[in-house]
Amino acid sequence: MLFNLAVTTLNFIFGLYFLELTGSAFIFGTLIIIGPVVSLMFTPIMTRIVDYYNHRKILILSQLISCGSLLIYWAIGSWIDISKITVAYVLMIIIRISEELFIVTFKASVPQITDQEHFQKINAAMQSATSIANMAGPIIGGVAYGVFSLRLFILLISVTIIISTLFTISIQFKPEKMRLIKRRAHF
Repeated sequence: MLFNLAVTTLNFIFGLYFLELTGSAFIFGTLIIIGPVVSLMFTPIMTRIVDYYNHRKILILSQLISCGSLLIYWAIGSWIDISKITVAYVLMIIIRISEELFIVTFKASVPQITDQEHFQKINAAMQSATSIANMAGPIIGGVAYGVFSLRLFILLISVTIIISTLFTISIQFKPEKMRLIKRRAHF
């Protein structure tokens, strides 16, 4: 999942950036732990949202929120000091909430995307892709941190999220299954 890889890489780069800037391993650690904490705290709420709203719209909106947040952060970096840790924490929380909403929604969308005989393969592939992204993100982030400036990397991640959003838009949802699932959610 390209979106997951982009967010994991960004999260690691932010950790490295603020580690270098402040010398604080605590700040590095708290930036890295934001993803699991967001997942733990918000997944129960997100499952309710996913049960009641259009999956396609949630998938696209979650990516657009992340991309928009990044671009705003990038744009205000010209006027304010982007090395403010509070702003980085808020940005990472917004992006991690959007990413978790995307993951929960995508997993719930499997019945709308494929036939039941393929559920197990799709779920296994999604789990593998998420695991690979979680492992590869820090590696890519470490390499990219040595090559790109933070501002340039934010633009690259934004472009990656836009590409991921275009992939998401191209997914064919089966409308009859969407109606069936919505009816079940109301019971």
